[in-house]
Amino acid sequence: MDNKDSQLSLDVRRNRVHKAVNQVPLSASVSKYGKENVDFYYQDLLHQSKRLSQLIAYSWMSDADVESLKQDKEFTLAIHVNKPPSEIASILQRARSDEIKEMLREQANVNLDDSLGPNSRVNVDWNVFDGSVEAQDATAVSVKDEWYTANLPYPPRPGCVKDWQLQEWVSNDKHGEYGPPYPYIPLSTGS
Repeated sequence: MDNKDSQLSLDVRRNRVHKAVNQVPLSASVSKYGKENVDFYYQDLLHQSKRLSQLIAYSWMSDADVESLKQDKEFTLAIHVNKPPSEIASILQRARSDEIKEMLREQANVNLDDSLGPNSRVNVDWNVFDGSVEAQDATAVSVKDEWYTANLPYPPRPGCVKDWQLQEWVSNDKHGEYGPPYPYIPLSTGS
C-alpha cells in the first residue's frame, strides 16, 4: 500500500470513529451529562476510544521493550498503565466482559458503565480492526433499562506493524487525534 492509499485508508477509518460515536443513542449522553452537555459526552467518547486503541497497541508491545522505554526520559505513555503489556494481553485474550471492564477502568481510565450504562458488556472480536457499539435492548422503557455491547477489536498483531509505530501511538497525547496514524493498529469505537 503506498502513502496515498494508506492515508485514504486512515481517513476512512477516522471518519468511522466519528460516525460510530455519533450513533450512540442520545439518551445515554443525556442521562450522564444532561441535555446541555451532549457535545462534551461525544468528546469524552472520542477520548475513551483513543485510550482503548492505545491500550490495545500497548498490549502488542513486549514487556522488555516497555521497561526499556520507561528508562528513556523522552518517552512517556499517554495512558497511565501499571500492568505490563503481557498482563493486558492476557486479560483481553480471556475475553471476560467484567474482567475487561475492570481493567479498562484501572488501566485506561475508561468506565463503560458510565459511558454506556451499568449493564454494558464487552465483546472481544479477533477478526476486525475497527470496534463498534451496539444497543442491545430496543424495548427499554427507560435509560436505566438500556444496555450496550462494546465490540472491542483485538486481532493478532500483524507483522507489518513496527515497534516504533506502536511506541508512537501509545505516547500520542495530542488533542483531536483520536485514531492511530497507521491502518493496522486497531481503531476502537467500542467506548
